[in-house]
Amino acid sequence: MTLETKALLVKIGIGLIIASLLAGYTFVWIQWVDIEGYQHTTLVHHNYLRARHGSPAVSLDADLNEMGRKCAHYYVKNRVMDHSCPFHMNYWPKMKEYIGECLWRIPTLDWSYYEAAIAAPRTFYAEIENYNFTDVESNIPKFLSVGHFAQMIWKEVTHIGLGISSSSSAPEFGIIVVVHYYPLYGFGDVEKMRKNLKPSLPEMKPIPIYGQWWPGIDPNNSKEAAAAENKFTFEKGPWGGM
Repeated sequence: MTLETKALLVKIGIGLIIASLLAGYTFVWIQWVDIEGYQHTTLVHHNYLRARHGSPAVSLDADLNEMGRKCAHYYVKNRVMDHSCPFHMNYWPKMKEYIGECLWRIPTLDWSYYEAAIAAPRTFYAEIENYNFTDVESNIPKFLSVGHFAQMIWKEVTHIGLGISSSSSAPEFGIIVVVHYYPLYGFGDVEKMRKNLKPSLPEMKPIPIYGQWWPGIDPNNSKEAAAAENKFTFEKGPWGGM
C-alpha cells in the first residue's frame, strides 16, 4: 500500500468520524428543539386557561423541566404512574418551597408528543366540571376528581416544568406527560382555595372541552403546535388517559 493510499484512507476515516459527530450533534439539537416546542405548547395552554380565571401567567423553569424529563423516563421505565419518581423533589431547595406534580398518560404510541402536550392541560382543566366554586369545602373529599384542575389554575403558582416520555419497548404503556408546579397548591385549606381558585371571568365564553373546536390559542404559539392542535381537535376528538 502506497503512502498516498494510506493518507487517503486516513482522510476518509477522519471524515467519517467528523460526519458521525456532526450527525450526532444535529440529532441532539433537533431533539432539544422538539423538547422546547412541547414545553412551550403546554405553557401556552396553561397560561390561556389560567387567564380565564384571573390567575397570572406562569413561566417555564429549567430545573423543573429537567425534573419532569427524568420523572417521565422513570415512569415509563417502571411502567407506573404513581408519583413515586425519586427525582421529584417535594421540597425544592432552589426556592425553599414544596412543588406539585400532575401526571397524564395515553396508552398508545399513535399520538405525537405535541398532541400529548396539548391533551394534558386540557384534561386537567376538564376537571372544572367537578369543582364547586360556591361550596368550596365540598371539593376537599373529591380531591381525585378536581386536584389537577386546582393545581393548574392555582393563582400563586409561578413556574412549571414539563417532561414527556414513551418507549417502543413498552407500547402498551403509551406516552406519559409530567408537569411540575411551583409552589405546591394549598388544597385542603378552604381560605387558600377561595383566594387561589376563582370562577371563570364573566367576559369569558365557556370552552367546549370535548367539542371539535377550542378557540383562543395564543397567536404566538408555534406553527407545529398549531398544526398539532388542529389535528388533535378535528381528527381525534375526545381523548382518554389516566
